[in-house]
Amino acid sequence: MKEKSKKRRDEQENSDESPPPYLKSFIFLFYFLVYGSTCYRTLPGGDSAELVTASVELGVAHPPGYPLLMILLHVWLFPLIYLIEAPDREYITFAASLFNSFIASLVAVRLYSLALKITSSWRAALLTSTIFAFSLNTWEWASNLEVFTLNNLLCVLLLDAMVDFFKKKEEKEDASEEFKRGIFYSGLALTNQHTSVLFILPIALLVLLKTKFSIAVLKTAIVTVAFPLSLYLYLPLSAYFSNAKWTWGDSTSIDGILTHVLRAEYGTFSLASGHAGRGLEVMMTFNARQFIDDFTIFGFVLGIFGIILALNKPAWRLIVIFAFYTWFFNWRCNLDPEQGLFKGVIQRFYLQSGIIFCIFIGIAAEFALKLIEKKMQRRVLPVFILSVPVLVAGYRYEAMNYSRFTHVSDFADHLANSFPKNSIILMKGDLPSNSLRFVDVVEKRRPDCSFIDTQPMTYPWYIKMLGHHFPGIHFPGKRYHLQGKSGDFSLAEFIYKNPERNIFGCIGLQELEKIAKDGIWSMPWGVCEQFFVSRNFSSENWNIEKQESYSSAQLALSNWSHEPSEASNLPDHSWEKVANDEIYAAIVKSAMWSFDAAEEAKKEGKKDEAKQFYAWSYAFYKNAIEKMGEKSPSYWYKNAALIHPTAAQFLGKIENTGSYEETYEMFKTYLSQNEKLGIATDDEEAVKKAIDDIGKFLGK
Repeated sequence: MKEKSKKRRDEQENSDESPPPYLKSFIFLFYFLVYGSTCYRTLPGGDSAELVTASVELGVAHPPGYPLLMILLHVWLFPLIYLIEAPDREYITFAASLFNSFIASLVAVRLYSLALKITSSWRAALLTSTIFAFSLNTWEWASNLEVFTLNNLLCVLLLDAMVDFFKKKEEKEDASEEFKRGIFYSGLALTNQHTSVLFILPIALLVLLKTKFSIAVLKTAIVTVAFPLSLYLYLPLSAYFSNAKWTWGDSTSIDGILTHVLRAEYGTFSLASGHAGRGLEVMMTFNARQFIDDFTIFGFVLGIFGIILALNKPAWRLIVIFAFYTWFFNWRCNLDPEQGLFKGVIQRFYLQSGIIFCIFIGIAAEFALKLIEKKMQRRVLPVFILSVPVLVAGYRYEAMNYSRFTHVSDFADHLANSFPKNSIILMKGDLPSNSLRFVDVVEKRRPDCSFIDTQPMTYPWYIKMLGHHFPGIHFPGKRYHLQGKSGDFSLAEFIYKNPERNIFGCIGLQELEKIAKDGIWSMPWGVCEQFFVSRNFSSENWNIEKQESYSSAQLALSNWSHEPSEASNLPDHSWEKVANDEIYAAIVKSAMWSFDAAEEAKKEGKKDEAKQFYAWSYAFYKNAIEKMGEKSPSYWYKNAALIHPTAAQFLGKIENTGSYEETYEMFKTYLSQNEKLGIATDDEEAVKKAIDDIGKFLGK
């Protein structure tokens, strides 16, 4: 039997010449060099800042907690955490990005080894590894700390164990070690990213069909999987001993641990709570488009051909796993892929199925390479294949160079430096919450301020677990919530309970529209809003002009160095675009606020108030355009152009709101900027008509 197995292996090895020496070392070092040189140097967006913050403090990250990642990252960052004093900890973000680049390089090596086992061709295996490693999706998430790259590694290891298991079974050899290895990797994968279960379930079914069930097998499986799953003990240990300033959930009870691990607060089988998807057909189409973007149309066609070829190979099991993952994820996905940030969230989950799809590409490539080799000299093809990683990396390097992005880090700096001493900052949304949390907890800047995340404060565990980190702050209930149930409190109630401190909301708190009814006044403060109790607020000694002048000086918004998003071609799904757009909106926020206030005064027939607010709005827009110069977004010109005709229609002849001549020129600038940048807008025809009408009025 052993001789037969040896003969089969020899035949497979002889089917293709041996791989070049040190090829695996080359793959790892080259990929790590590329990833490391293009990864984020400063704070990225998304969950990265939250994960790093939780790891530094040995806290618990958002559900399901990711204990494996928390522990590995803490070990990796150990020298920086304990040897470098705050605030010189900005290097921690770069180190965390390098950790992900390191893991991504391991994925490339392990995927090469897996593809080599399946195709018996080092050339096809190298193409498989290269296509996956330098795809847009993989490269993006190798550039900053996230859970998906580690999930890629664990899924590749799991598939590798499966391939070895079935090879041993086909050769009638003992596969108990491969069985244990697969179970161990399954448990390890479940301590990181739960979508790995969509690989584990079909693999388990395929293994059971080849394994005689017995109590001994069951015991082996339970004992083997229990060891990696014991990493979830990290949650209660963190809750009892770490005293982290940032942690998620109440892991002091079994119920709290299960709630967290099973993602009950999000919806166990959903990407997020409170969202509806677009349906299976739309998601499958989006999935195909994503693969085409990642692997090119040529790679996509090869992958489909590889699926057909795999039907008659042992690799048919990969088709089962791929089909199950693709169907289940696209069926359960409850986010809209047409919305910018949601698109980015969904794309990451195609990394897992992309691993198998690239193996299908490798299977098709093996078939194609054999045909090509017959037409070429034997030594030419290997040289070309070895050059492919370098060629692909060079082709995509500039587009995937995330080291040039500092938008999110600059955003956090602008906000952190803007608040008066001893302020309370109520944060909402990933961008301000994660970035300011990193500034507060890791860099330990602004210790005088209290940064409170309102989204987790809607859960009953937040104040219970973290309230003691906010001395002097009075929480008027057990949780912040709009439902008004027993123990809930509103934004207005929180503001009334803490009258002695400046309170700011960043960004888009749900209650902004209704707090005026509860006696709270809000005014723009750059990206944020500042809240006042109405009875303490006097428009005679505090006005929007004073607020604008002070907040602009504090935020130093005119020093923002980045081009507007439409001029810099930032992807719609990127956090860089979100941060950039927020800052540019903040620069004219007082102008927009004043215009809205003028329109409200107009509805109420208050001419003097409307006149003042229109004048302020125009002055703020004009001042912003003068300061930012060529960096001014086109919509600023359009908004400023609308003020004079709108005010004149209500008030007649009016000063300090510009003139029809300025309106005419600003509308023209708006259109010319859009044309220069290739931007098509829905209001283009309406603006052109307005230009014609005003031109006739002015005799032009």
